[in-house]
Amino acid sequence: MSGSILPSLLDRLHFRDDPNYLGGQPLQTLEQFRNAVRRDLEDLLNLRWRLIAAPPGYDALRDSLFTIGVPDLSITTDFEERHRLMRHIEAQIRRHDPRFVDVQVKEDDQAADARTLRLHITAEVWVDLDRTRSASVELDTELRLSRETFRVRVADHD
Repeated sequence: MSGSILPSLLDRLHFRDDPNYLGGQPLQTLEQFRNAVRRDLEDLLNLRWRLIAAPPGYDALRDSLFTIGVPDLSITTDFEERHRLMRHIEAQIRRHDPRFVDVQVKEDDQAADARTLRLHITAEVWVDLDRTRSASVELDTELRLSRETFRVRVADHD
């Protein structure tokens, strides 16, 4: 992929005084972009969802930041709950990060123990505001149920 990659809005606001911020457009490499996506997803996954259902008459809350994050993870021990969590994570990413063109979350069955949930996330992500270029991103996540905290890393491409 050639050319510059536009960072996320968060990065553009945070690093606007950076020397790489040229002509109003900060520049990034594909590796920096993937690491920024990793960081943003880790932040999203470590937010806890507090709203169970929108109150009657407040249907717009369903798609707002009020519903950002994942539900309580202490009950995520059986297959159905894990499957529901994976679908919820996909929906959260699609709803709250418009850079994602496509996202799939699958369980990695090589978990170290029953109290660890490992997920593999594959996605196609827009890299520019015009939505003319996208990049593939693969991330591995690890959730230790005892801590209810996700760690996310860019997947190895071996």
